[in-house]
Amino acid sequence: SAESRKSIMSINTREYKCTGANAGLIWQVTKKYWRPRVGLNVRDVGVTTYAALEDGEENLMIKEDITLGVSLSPQFGKDSGANVVVENTHLSDESYHGSKRWRMGLEYLYDGMSEFSLFGARAGINAAGVSFGLHVDLGLFAMQIASQTVDIGIGPSVVAERRNVVTLGINIAEFVRQFNDATRE
Repeated sequence: SAESRKSIMSINTREYKCTGANAGLIWQVTKKYWRPRVGLNVRDVGVTTYAALEDGEENLMIKEDITLGVSLSPQFGKDSGANVVVENTHLSDESYHGSKRWRMGLEYLYDGMSEFSLFGARAGINAAGVSFGLHVDLGLFAMQIASQTVDIGIGPSVVAERRNVVTLGINIAEFVRQFNDATRE
C-alpha cells in the first residue's frame, strides 16, 4: 500500500553527496540485416563513495555495476522498424538474485528509427513486472506516455512500485524554422 511504502522509505532515507563515474560502449556488429548490437555499461566504475551529509551516518560505498545487453533492430519498409533488447544487469554483484538481473524490451517505430519517429509503441518486462509506453511526434509537438514497474527497498522490505509519466514537448528548433519560413514568404 501507499502508506507502507511511505513508511519504509522514510525510515530508510539518508542524504549523501557524491560524484560517480560511468562508462559504456556499444558495438554494432553489422549495419545490414537486423543490425545486431552488443552494449556494455559500467556504473560506479571501481567503487563510488557517497559522503554522508548527516552527523553520525556512515559513508555509503556503491560497488561497480556491470550491465551487458544485446539488441536487434530490423527495419520494415523504408522508415519503420523495431528494436528488441535483452540485458543482464548487476553482473559484478554475486549476491544479486539471478531472476532480477534480466530485462527485456520490444519497441515498434513508425516513420523513423529513433525517438523522433512519428509513432512508437514499446513494452518491456523485468522481475518487478511489465512496462509499456507510447509516443507521438508531430514535429512541433510531441507526447510520450510511459508506465514502469520497479522494485524499491532492500531485503524483505521490497515493494513493487508502478511509475507513470506523461511528457509533453515543444520542439523549439522546429518552431523557429517554421516561423522563419513563414516570414520569408
